[in-house]
Amino acid sequence: MTVSRSRRARLTVASLAAVALAAGGAGATAFAAPPDPSSGVRAAAAAPDPGPPKAARHPASRDKLGEHDHGLLTTARARGDKRVTLILATVKGQTASVAAAVRAAGGFPSTTNDRIGYVRAAVPT
Repeated sequence: MTVSRSRRARLTVASLAAVALAAGGAGATAFAAPPDPSSGVRAAAAAPDPGPPKAARHPASRDKLGEHDHGLLTTARARGDKRVTLILATVKGQTASVAAAVRAAGGFPSTTNDRIGYVRAAVPT
Protein backbone atom coordinates (compact mmCIF):
# COMPACT_ATOMS: atom_id res chain seq x y z
CA MET A 1 0.00 0.00 0.00
CA THR A 2 1.42 3.36 -0.98
CA VAL A 3 0.59 6.54 0.85
CA SER A 4 0.65 9.85 -1.01
CA ARG A 5 3.02 12.57 0.17
CA SER A 6 0.03 14.74 1.01
CA ARG A 7 -1.57 12.05 3.17
CA ARG A 8 1.75 11.18 4.83
CA ALA A 9 2.34 14.85 5.70
CA ARG A 10 -1.15 15.24 7.16
CA LEU A 11 -0.69 12.07 9.19
CA THR A 12 2.70 13.28 10.44
CA VAL A 13 1.33 16.64 11.56
CA ALA A 14 -1.77 15.03 13.07
CA SER A 15 0.41 12.50 14.93
CA LEU A 16 2.61 15.23 16.33
CA ALA A 17 -0.39 17.24 17.45
CA ALA A 18 -1.91 14.13 19.05
CA VAL A 19 1.34 13.43 20.91
CA ALA A 20 1.39 16.98 22.22
CA LEU A 21 -2.20 16.66 23.43
CA ALA A 22 -1.58 13.24 24.94
CA ALA A 23 1.45 14.50 26.82
CA GLY A 24 -0.80 17.13 28.36
CA GLY A 25 -3.30 14.60 29.66
CA ALA A 26 -0.76 12.42 31.42
CA GLY A 27 -0.35 14.46 34.61
CA ALA A 28 0.17 12.70 37.91
CA THR A 29 -2.22 13.11 40.80
CA ALA A 30 -0.96 13.13 44.40
CA PHE A 31 -2.89 11.43 47.18
CA ALA A 32 -2.45 12.03 50.89
CA ALA A 33 -3.34 9.73 53.76
CA PRO A 34 -6.29 10.88 55.90
CA PRO A 35 -5.30 12.53 59.19
CA ASP A 36 -5.38 10.53 62.40
CA PRO A 37 -8.70 11.32 64.19
CA SER A 38 -7.03 11.19 67.63
CA SER A 39 -4.60 13.97 66.68
CA GLY A 40 -7.29 16.66 66.70
CA VAL A 41 -6.27 17.77 63.20
CA ARG A 42 -9.12 18.09 60.74
CA ALA A 43 -8.66 17.65 57.01
CA ALA A 44 -9.30 20.68 54.84
CA ALA A 45 -12.19 20.43 52.43
CA ALA A 46 -11.06 19.09 49.09
CA ALA A 47 -11.47 21.25 46.03
CA PRO A 48 -14.00 19.89 43.54
CA ASP A 49 -12.56 17.85 40.69
CA PRO A 50 -12.40 20.13 37.62
CA GLY A 51 -12.76 17.14 35.28
CA PRO A 52 -10.57 16.29 32.32
CA PRO A 53 -8.37 18.93 30.66
CA LYS A 54 -10.20 21.13 28.16
CA ALA A 55 -8.55 19.40 25.18
CA ALA A 56 -9.80 16.00 26.39
CA ARG A 57 -13.42 17.19 26.68
CA HIS A 58 -13.81 17.41 22.93
CA PRO A 59 -13.55 14.38 20.66
CA ALA A 60 -10.32 14.37 18.68
CA SER A 61 -10.67 14.74 14.96
CA ARG A 62 -8.47 12.71 12.67
CA ASP A 63 -7.21 15.85 10.93
CA LYS A 64 -5.57 18.35 13.28
CA LEU A 65 -4.92 20.99 10.60
CA GLY A 66 -7.32 23.83 9.99
CA GLU A 67 -8.15 25.24 6.56
CA HIS A 68 -5.46 27.93 6.84
CA ASP A 69 -2.79 25.39 7.82
CA HIS A 70 -3.77 23.14 4.91
CA GLY A 71 -3.25 26.13 2.61
CA LEU A 72 0.18 26.84 4.06
CA LEU A 73 1.21 23.20 3.68
CA THR A 74 -0.05 23.11 0.08
CA THR A 75 1.91 26.28 -0.71
CA ALA A 76 5.08 24.82 0.84
CA ARG A 77 4.71 21.66 -1.25
CA ALA A 78 4.07 23.67 -4.42
CA ARG A 79 7.30 25.61 -3.82
CA GLY A 80 9.13 22.32 -3.39
CA ASP A 81 9.95 22.85 0.29
CA LYS A 82 11.21 19.63 1.84
CA ARG A 83 10.34 20.68 5.40
CA VAL A 84 8.02 23.02 7.26
CA THR A 85 8.40 24.46 10.76
CA LEU A 86 5.83 23.64 13.44
CA ILE A 87 5.34 25.32 16.77
CA LEU A 88 3.85 22.91 19.31
CA ALA A 89 2.40 23.91 22.66
CA THR A 90 2.89 21.21 25.28
CA VAL A 91 2.21 20.78 28.95
CA LYS A 92 4.98 22.29 31.03
CA GLY A 93 7.59 19.62 31.73
CA GLN A 94 6.56 17.40 28.78
CA THR A 95 8.68 18.88 25.99
CA ALA A 96 11.20 16.02 26.04
CA SER A 97 8.55 13.42 25.19
CA VAL A 98 7.08 15.62 22.45
CA ALA A 99 10.55 16.26 20.98
CA ALA A 100 11.19 12.50 21.01
CA ALA A 101 7.92 11.92 19.12
CA VAL A 102 8.93 14.56 16.56
CA ARG A 103 12.26 12.77 16.03
CA ALA A 104 10.47 9.41 15.71
CA ALA A 105 8.25 10.89 12.98
CA GLY A 106 11.30 12.11 11.02
CA GLY A 107 11.36 15.69 12.29
CA PHE A 108 14.06 17.78 13.88
CA PRO A 109 13.23 19.70 17.08
CA SER A 110 15.26 22.89 17.04
CA THR A 111 14.05 24.74 20.13
CA THR A 112 12.38 23.50 23.30
CA ASN A 113 11.41 25.35 26.44
CA ASP A 114 10.24 23.06 29.24
CA ARG A 115 9.34 25.98 31.50
CA ILE A 116 6.57 27.20 29.20
CA GLY A 117 5.85 24.02 27.21
CA TYR A 118 7.16 24.99 23.77
CA VAL A 119 8.68 22.93 20.94
CA ARG A 120 9.69 24.30 17.55
CA ALA A 121 10.50 21.62 14.99
CA ALA A 122 11.09 21.13 11.28
CA VAL A 123 9.06 18.25 9.85
CA PRO A 124 8.91 16.71 6.36
CA THR A 125 6.25 18.00 3.99
